[in-house]
Amino acid sequence: VAAIFLALVWAPASHAVLADRPLTLARAANSETPILLAEELNNRQFEGKVFAPLAWADYLLWSSEGRLRPLVYSHVHLVDPSAWSDYRQIDGGAAGWLRIADRAELRYLILRRQDETARLIVSHPRTVIRYQDQQSLVVELLPPAEEAAGPAAPVAPTQAEAVSGFDAGA
Repeated sequence: VAAIFLALVWAPASHAVLADRPLTLARAANSETPILLAEELNNRQFEGKVFAPLAWADYLLWSSEGRLRPLVYSHVHLVDPSAWSDYRQIDGGAAGWLRIADRAELRYLILRRQDETARLIVSHPRTVIRYQDQQSLVVELLPPAEEAAGPAAPVAPTQAEAVSGFDAGA
């Protein structure tokens, strides 16, 4: 009984209630939580099906109140096996990633900025970087009809982008 009591007292959620201090996002999140990304996606009112790193997907789903629908999130045991396979292939930068993204009707690809997959994807003519910060990239996947006309002009960079430009050719 004492061990259970101590666990409840030290657990972040119950400690916040017992100490009468609300658990803030800053205290609940860690440095890997894409807080800036989520704020920007909400400010720009992004919505639809997206590819996102599994570790970020739940937070993005929650913070967007369901407007963003990740291809896969932490409940992978509930995901259709073909969606899980699609996720793994896009995440690994498989040769057929574009075909998979089109079939899954993905509008945006949310990527870790430092991943090799990000470099592969941003170099494709059907992709346009819509947001970037030190941690992440948001790439819009243009419809095939727009590919022939050339990519749309990127959205003006945010302050974070101006500080941390992404060199797709590097």
